[in-house]
Amino acid sequence: MARVGFAISKSCAGLSRWRATASFIWSGGDQLENKSQLAHYIQERLGIEVDPASMFDVLVKRLHEYKRQHLQVLHIISLLKRIHRNPDAEVVPRTFVFGGKAAPGYRMAKLIIKLIHSVARWSTTTRW
Repeated sequence: MARVGFAISKSCAGLSRWRATASFIWSGGDQLENKSQLAHYIQERLGIEVDPASMFDVLVKRLHEYKRQHLQVLHIISLLKRIHRNPDAEVVPRTFVFGGKAAPGYRMAKLIIKLIHSVARWSTTTRW
């Protein structure tokens, strides 16, 4: 495992020569514009105000009980609990967006969708 990390860091060392070239400098302008468009779309369609400057975490795929969506919603719960315990903590503003569907007979995946909706409702109605 250490050899892989060493190989990656060694291969990235050559990138420093590109840091001053104009073609390599990233301004982030396109990303902020895209996030602003998504925030506007969410506001229009769902009536939810989203901060384009927040970190976006978007998962769009078919839901399965053992997949990333389940872990992500558990991560959101842990973040919310941490904020609830310490409201003065410095927290990076985040916007979580889930998109997906479950097979008609896939009960567990449907329960995960219900969990996502419940966490969203709880996070927006709880007084912090």
